[in-house]
Amino acid sequence: MNDIPRTGIYRLLEIFPGALSWSIILIPVISSFFWPRAVAIFIILYVVLWFLRSLKLSFFLIYAHFKNKHFEEENWMHLLKFFSDSPPPAKTRMEHQTLSQIKRLHEAGQAKKWDNIYHVAIIATYKEDKEILESTIEAVKNCDFPLNRVIIVLATEERDRERAEENSAYLTQKFAGKFYGFFTFMHPKNIPGEIIGKGPNISHAGQHIAEILKAKKFDFSNVLVTTLDADNRPHPKYFSNLTYHYLMEFNRQQRSYQPVPFFYNNIWDVPMWTRLVALASSFWQLEQSAEVDTLRNFSSHAQSLDALIATDFWSRHTIDEDGQQFWRSYFAFNSHHKVIPLFIPVYQDAVQNKTYFLTLKSQYVQMRRWAWGCTDIPYVTLKMWKERASLPFWKSFVLLFRLVEGHIMWATAPIIITFTNAIPPLINKDFASTVFAYNLNQVFSIIFTVALIGILVSIWISLLALPPHPKGKKWFFLSIFQWIGLPVITILFGAIPALDAQTRLMLNKPLQFTVTEKIRKPIVGD
Repeated sequence: MNDIPRTGIYRLLEIFPGALSWSIILIPVISSFFWPRAVAIFIILYVVLWFLRSLKLSFFLIYAHFKNKHFEEENWMHLLKFFSDSPPPAKTRMEHQTLSQIKRLHEAGQAKKWDNIYHVAIIATYKEDKEILESTIEAVKNCDFPLNRVIIVLATEERDRERAEENSAYLTQKFAGKFYGFFTFMHPKNIPGEIIGKGPNISHAGQHIAEILKAKKFDFSNVLVTTLDADNRPHPKYFSNLTYHYLMEFNRQQRSYQPVPFFYNNIWDVPMWTRLVALASSFWQLEQSAEVDTLRNFSSHAQSLDALIATDFWSRHTIDEDGQQFWRSYFAFNSHHKVIPLFIPVYQDAVQNKTYFLTLKSQYVQMRRWAWGCTDIPYVTLKMWKERASLPFWKSFVLLFRLVEGHIMWATAPIIITFTNAIPPLINKDFASTVFAYNLNQVFSIIFTVALIGILVSIWISLLALPPHPKGKKWFFLSIFQWIGLPVITILFGAIPALDAQTRLMLNKPLQFTVTEKIRKPIVGD
């Protein structure tokens, strides 16, 4: 982000998201004293917009769930055999579609063989125990893609040298000879111009593995790099699925590839509130996979090594390196970039800490860190203006609008939906007794009743998707009632941390990177 100077205009754009969110929340309260009808109309329009979005989300969530289940059952290694000199005869619809695409790729001179592809898994770690890392590497080892074309890179931090060296020695010995290569790189501390965070660490590791592979004369377009957090466990078919989607693309370098983050590793060990946040986050990301035009990089994602060279790897200047990578790629390839959904999960930990209270605090901090993506708004706005001559106007405008809308809705929708419809009658007693106010309540009652469809869909998907409860079916079905708390968590772990992040940006108080502590043991109290 250092290619755009922090001028006065940049500073105004930093103020903009927080100022707009607070205005949307506070102006209806103030205006209710003077223009209660206008406020009521504004609230109706806002709620209708939210209602339409929730219906769309429910539809895409159902579609994405069943596509995810289909992709988990698909034999991707068999499909990869079509990307060879001796493909098998096509029998299924997907096999015929694959052969048709391969024919077009051959005609364009862009066909590749599957057994030329290598995978690099960069695992970022800081203060995690070796048992956490070991389970992640075991998950990679259990994938169906040939391990002699998989490279493990452990990206450690000098700020945690003693633990990093101990973990590296143990894991290197345990997994020696299991993969094509197992490398450990230690990111130096206090490098000028870098923040403390994941981005500098994985960029340092990426540069080093690129140098090693260059010396071995690897074709960087045949190397796919996936970033993993210490607790991430790829689905057994992740690498074969990723390889297939990569080979099916014409403009492979200009694509990034996004699995679905499912926070299921310890889902039954965490408090109810944290579990709800984990489920809501998982379902949101699953739904986003169905909306390709709005899909962005989040947490674990993949790009080819030649694409990472073109973008100078990941951002070293923001704690939001995953979301920022979409925009870095968008500008590096002059808007010819998009995210390809894989519909295959990478399983992650729900937030869990030593005590109940610390778990809730860590959950809040994590959500605030995710919401710090609002810092993209000033950067993207000015970068688009700077490069306006080479970027398509309407495409860029729509992407910028969705970026702003997403962060503003994140910070305001739960509060508006929950409270603001009651504000005009409470503040203005004369308005409360009017026919208009009565009709307003009737409209809200109808909308919110129909909107329960979204919660019912989420409950249904959770029953289909979640791993079995260790205490049996009785506990599993009792967990249905946890969804009653959804309005609470959307405010406490949605709107408030988003407002917190936007307010900090508005007041020029940068957020520092905070690692979410990885602990796997039951917490008393639910």
